[in-house]
Amino acid sequence: VYACVINILTLFGENVESYNGVNIEADFESLADKTVSNPYYYRVAVEACKNIGNTTLGHHFVDELIASYYTLGQGMDYYGFSCDNTAAFLASIAPYKEDYAVYVEDAKTVINGFTTDEGCFYDNVYTDVSPDSTAMAMLAYASIGEHKTAKTLYDCLMKGFESPNYNGVI
Repeated sequence: VYACVINILTLFGENVESYNGVNIEADFESLADKTVSNPYYYRVAVEACKNIGNTTLGHHFVDELIASYYTLGQGMDYYGFSCDNTAAFLASIAPYKEDYAVYVEDAKTVINGFTTDEGCFYDNVYTDVSPDSTAMAMLAYASIGEHKTAKTLYDCLMKGFESPNYNGVI
């Protein structure tokens, strides 16, 4: 929750060290339990660390995410390896992509294995291209600054899943 608040206040240009008399940054940094219960939440925690400039804590979260959920060559395992999970992983580590270049490249390779000319599919069991998996991959590439690939996936999303009645609605 602290990470979400930090990210939102940062977007609003607010001071997270003194917001309504509370040092939210210090409260976040001082939490004794720095574990995350769901791997999809790491993205918020890592982003908050980047926003407050705490690289050490950001690396702690990325290292924990890797140790707990990531396998090189297969991606992120959260109830199975999938495009969506690996895309969430890549978006999570994006703020420190230079420090984790091996994992960035590996995750991109894994996601590419779930990608066709029409978009992305979930895993090796559910191989129909889906808007969810395509959007997750698009998020991952946009997060690491690979906008050309993100745009290609966006075009797949619009071509394959846009409502015939409502422009821009998936």
